[in-house]
Amino acid sequence: MTKPLQQTIHRGYQYLIDSQKRDGSWNGPLSSRIRETLLVNEVSRLYGWEELQQYSSVWLESNRDLGDSDTEKLLNRAMLSIYKQAPLELIHPDLYDKVIVRKTLLIYCLALINNIQVEVPDPYTSPLNIFQFISMYLQKLQGQIKGWALAEMLCFKVIIGKHINIDVKNEVAQLLELKTGKGNWLQNPATTAMSLIALQVAGKKIAPKPFEKYFARIQQQDGGWSYCAIPLWDTGLSLESLYLADKNDKTIPKALDYIESHQNPDGGWGFDEGLESEADTSSILLYALRNSGRKAMLKKAVNYYKKLQFKDGEFAGLWPVWRQSEAPSLEVVSHIVSALQGCKADIDCTKALTWIAKQVESGNWKADWGRNLPYAINSITQATRKDFPELIKYLNDSQNSDGGWGATKGEKSNASATANAIMTFKWLNKAKYAKEIEDGTQYLCSTQAESGTWPRVKEVIGPRPFVYADDSSTHNFVIQALLI
Repeated sequence: MTKPLQQTIHRGYQYLIDSQKRDGSWNGPLSSRIRETLLVNEVSRLYGWEELQQYSSVWLESNRDLGDSDTEKLLNRAMLSIYKQAPLELIHPDLYDKVIVRKTLLIYCLALINNIQVEVPDPYTSPLNIFQFISMYLQKLQGQIKGWALAEMLCFKVIIGKHINIDVKNEVAQLLELKTGKGNWLQNPATTAMSLIALQVAGKKIAPKPFEKYFARIQQQDGGWSYCAIPLWDTGLSLESLYLADKNDKTIPKALDYIESHQNPDGGWGFDEGLESEADTSSILLYALRNSGRKAMLKKAVNYYKKLQFKDGEFAGLWPVWRQSEAPSLEVVSHIVSALQGCKADIDCTKALTWIAKQVESGNWKADWGRNLPYAINSITQATRKDFPELIKYLNDSQNSDGGWGATKGEKSNASATANAIMTFKWLNKAKYAKEIEDGTQYLCSTQAESGTWPRVKEVIGPRPFVYADDSSTHNFVIQALLI
């Protein structure tokens, strides 16, 4: 190991130690976004939170980032029209895609509250039509829709219902039932803000102080607000980095205690405290826990995957991301296989490995939960340890002249994509891919900041089509790439 590499690892390791929270966790920071910051501005105006309103206004006035995809830019421009109290259009067909329409409805409701002129296509020109559409949507997805999506749809019904004089007492009651009791709805800043706005429109009084404290607590370092914090995901990645660096590090027991204290009764973990278990975060934690010695915690987590696994049908032997009403994700199934194999769980992964290979060989591989193709490739390779020609060709063709990789071919290099590409080559054959690994490593050493971490990478998708950065993920990808 060269001296520059040793110094890079040491600085990165020290940054990781220094950034652990008092409760043993790691958490972001995240990049702020227009959507959440605008909602904080709106709810602060309604509830008289002058300081939060001022912070959010300053960020919105100074921000120049409209997002990455065309759809994200459309939505962000519309939200800025709300902030400027200017007429807006919500007419583009992409805004009514089944994955996007909830974000469009949110903007529509904000326009109603602010008496802003909004142009929408048929059949959305009638508020009654929209109210009925939401009712049918909720009825169709009863028992399948995630909590924050349900809460936001109820908010839309409340706001539109009050606008057209429909009784929404039942919707208000349902919305209140979804509150977590910690000054928020489901640890989601957008859902929390929208819920408070809907309750204000409905004339339902609620003690505002806990919510004001919640929004103050989750304000990001750059002065704005972002999407949901993912402390359990970040802590799982950080724990794995610590085990690679020094398995006897004194911060590890505190991290383990934090993880164990937030394991759900079903054995899995949500991405934040008190949330429904989901398979991807649980797999990151299970993989990091494989050498922890916490047998009871490991056993519960393995049982979670036994119960979650599809027993029959086209997905037999695989796992969904959240619930069995959802199809599998290639990245998530790959993470689960790596975790189960890593802890030598008594679960047969043969069908999952066959499915992963078929997806790759048929060209059905992509970046699912981030806009980082090397991350997807690393997930697949870690699980299979198979040298897929099409994946290696992609990495070879997309390595930049500076030694790094971008999120997609032709993009500027970044630390996260580079680290995942390096890990892919290391899982396969360090000697065979020595040149690619060395060039990528030099890129990472040369781009480390004085603080010990790496420049921010905006690559996490949530909710679609919005993208944000989780600095903890980037940092840990690099540390792991340098140490495995």
